Amino acid sequence: MEAWGFSPTKNRPKRIELYPRTVAPDTLPQAPIAPGFTPNITTHHETGLQFQIYRSVSTRHQAGCPTSQFPTRWTLPARWYTFDFPTHKPLIHFIVLDSNMPRADGTWQHGHDFTLKPEEQAEQLHWFETQLQKPRTTPYLGVLGHHPIYSNGPHGDHPVLIREWDTLFRKYKVDLYMAGHDHDLQHLELEGHPTTHFLSGGGGADLYVLKVDGLDRGPYAQQVHGFSHLSVTPKSLELRHLDADGRLLYGITRTPAGIVKPLGT
Repeated sequence: MEAWGFSPTKNRPKRIELYPRTVAPDTLPQAPIAPGFTPNITTHHETGLQFQIYRSVSTRHQAGCPTSQFPTRWTLPARWYTFDFPTHKPLIHFIVLDSNMPRADGTWQHGHDFTLKPEEQAEQLHWFETQLQKPRTTPYLGVLGHHPIYSNGPHGDHPVLIREWDTLFRKYKVDLYMAGHDHDLQHLELEGHPTTHFLSGGGGADLYVLKVDGLDRGPYAQQVHGFSHLSVTPKSLELRHLDADGRLLYGITRTPAGIVKPLGT
């Protein structure tokens, strides 16, 4: 999963591939995820990946982009949609949402093209709860969106997503929320909250200075270029943050019962 960046400078990489060649092939999942996607980046064919890559809308104008403009591995069937992973005997059900919300006072932050209209916002929220009300058929439930609900980065916590989505996360006990937007890597566990928040925004653009240290609210936040990796088994989710060369920076496991531990313990 990755929030992609571009526009290279002297001090940052031109592009971080979704899975660099330094990552062993047998560690790769079959369904990479891109909570934040920059449509200029289309050159992943050299990695030999032949499976679909699921993405969410990172800016409002992307919602109207025909799928045919992108390589066929990039998948965005609608602004909000669901998919199961793997497709055969799935272990996790994902709900993908458009997080481009108006401000808390209802005004549009970036104008009409970058924000859901009020009727679209209400439509998505109703659809989202309808999906959450369905009986679970997998051990895990995950949600994907571009913007974090909670973040130690400069954008901070998102008041609209807290008001609308986080209430449903708590009510229906969502296991995992994956996002991007802030240019850093984070993992947040909030006291009494059922959801693991895993943020991946270090894909190549200028990094953001953290507003809150990972030791103060975390357990992890780092200003570093990198990407993230998710693997799923019936017994646990494994989530990793890796640097631009594929070296492990941080990792956790999470059981279906919601027990979170450092990777390898």
